Amino acid sequence: MAKNKKRSKVHSRSRRARRTTQIGIAPGHLPDDEAGPAPEIHRFCYGPDAIEEMPIGTAAALRDGSGRFPVTWININGVSNGSTLRELGNIFGLHALALEDCLNIRQRPKVEDYGNHLFMVVRMPSRAEGLELEQVGIFLLPGVVITLQEHAGDCFEPVRKRLRTDAGRVRREGADYLAYALIDSVVDNYYPVLEHYGDALEIVETRLISSGTTNENAAIHGIKQDLSKLRRALWPLRETLGNMYRNEDGHFKPETRTYLRDCHDHAMQLMDIVEACREMGSSLMELHISSLSQRMNEIMKVLTLIATIFIP
Repeated sequence: MAKNKKRSKVHSRSRRARRTTQIGIAPGHLPDDEAGPAPEIHRFCYGPDAIEEMPIGTAAALRDGSGRFPVTWININGVSNGSTLRELGNIFGLHALALEDCLNIRQRPKVEDYGNHLFMVVRMPSRAEGLELEQVGIFLLPGVVITLQEHAGDCFEPVRKRLRTDAGRVRREGADYLAYALIDSVVDNYYPVLEHYGDALEIVETRLISSGTTNENAAIHGIKQDLSKLRRALWPLRETLGNMYRNEDGHFKPETRTYLRDCHDHAMQLMDIVEACREMGSSLMELHISSLSQRMNEIMKVLTLIATIFIP
């Protein structure tokens, strides 16, 4: 039963991949897909003195915005419905190419300036049943931030808590600071994930040295594969953050760009950690191969001794 469920999940992913990579489709095309699950839409409207939080039934209901609040944050869980994305683009004037990138969830981290709004893509890491790098699209407009996720569950809860309790400065800042806070939460979420792989490598190293186990090849290879995925997500993220804090296009205030620079420093630290873990994994692989060769040499010595005694 579990095997059939796994097979159906793989088939659904392959169907989605084929749909978003059809050859010959016009740029910015969004399919008329209303059969998929309806996305979950949640809206935060806030200012220094008040906050309003509510679920939204459909994207069309977002036309009735709360103009009395300086900042609005719209979070959408589920990006497989092309009609919802099209409605979102019509309401807020979002570029069709950016909406198409939200639908195609294989984008690398990047930032694109469309004049009246900024579009960013980041990869949000998590470890439930393995490493997952979920794509998160972030639109920054004057007074509005829109985040689009593949599914429910994220690392934005500390930001929501600060909004609800008026902790920190996020309630007294604009939409650009909220966009920074969300990106910073994604970057900070890499630290516990990398800490997990660092601990796993230390456990493998202890087993190799103390007990001399010879079945660590799969474990080391799996860790190195996940570290390569993290590196592919962090490398363009570092470049993206560098472009954002150096760019004076007006989407981020100078004060917010200072915080983005700190976020860029964190991304560089994460890259250093990834490289250190990758080097440690390569060293453990070499140690593993050496231990196998040493074990083979010991076996050959014993066989040679036995042959020397009994062959005559």
